[in-house]
Amino acid sequence: MYLANLQRDIVQLIDFLSEGQNHAGRTKNSRAANSIFLQMRKTLDAITVKPEKGRRKDLRRIEQAVRSMRKIAFANKKDA
Repeated sequence: MYLANLQRDIVQLIDFLSEGQNHAGRTKNSRAANSIFLQMRKTLDAITVKPEKGRRKDLRRIEQAVRSMRKIAFANKKDA
């Protein structure tokens, strides 16, 4: 169940990012999209993992980043 929920969140983020690329030509929306993408990138940059070790806490950090990016993406989408 855990893996299915995480996978669902990742797929939703991929869809959101794909949708953002398709609508990048609009200047008003592209500014908001750039802000969202910047916040998401900061979330990713904040992760410190050591994938060669395969530690559970690294997986937890990745999960938290995915959840944070999903909140960023869809909180701003509801406001629009």
